[in-house]
Formats: sequence, C-alpha cells, structure tokens
Amino acid sequence: MTALTTLGLSPVGDEVGRIVLAAALGMFLGIEREWSQKSAGIRTFALLSLLGAVFTLVEADSLLVVGGLLVIVQGGLLAAEGLRDEAAGLSLTTSVSMLVAYGVGALVMQSYILEGVTVAILSSLLLVL
Repeated sequence: MTALTTLGLSPVGDEVGRIVLAAALGMFLGIEREWSQKSAGIRTFALLSLLGAVFTLVEADSLLVVGGLLVIVQGGLLAAEGLRDEAAGLSLTTSVSMLVAYGVGALVMQSYILEGVTVAILSSLLLVL
C-alpha cells in the first residue's frame, strides 16, 4: 500500500495536485515581474511552470530538454529586446527567472515538492531585492 492510497489519493489525483501546485508556484514567481511591469508576468510564469510539469509528466527526457531550450531561446530574445530598447532596460533577470519557473514545474511534477517550493520562494525573494 502506497502513501497515496493511505491518504485516499489516487496517483491521478496526486498528479493533478502537482500540476495545480506547479501553476500556483509559477504565478507566485510572476507576481514580482508583474509588479515591476516586465514583459512577462503572472500568466507567463504560470504557463512556463505548467509547461515544465507537463513535459515531465509525459516522461520524455528529450521533450523536457527541448522545452528547456525553448525557454532559454525565449529568454534570450527578451534579453536582446531589453538591450535594444534602452528605456525597457535589460531583461536578463526576467529571462533567467523564466527558466527557473520552468524548472520549478519540473521539480514539482517529479515529486520534489519541498525543493520546488524552496526554489520558488528563494527566487521570489531574489526578485524582490
């Protein structure tokens, strides 16, 4: 008997709970970016965390790597846009935090709940500084 069945949860319910947690942590990370009026905010960060969770759920390592690369490319484009538009400033922090959001979603989906929450909280604190 697994811990999930002891708690009355099925593996499907556990996976759904982790997907919801991944989205919530992504939203948490996006709050500061939204308040700072950056190009990526709450919705973007929630979607990135969901993407990491979904790519982890399907258990295709190549898909997880491709997703990570896509996030890096998108972050690079944001950073380049920030360099080109001096009024907007450098978006490097937003770019890196997007990759962190993706990683948080992957961590949570792999049942590294405490680790994912810790990374999200520490990252958010760094963004506020």
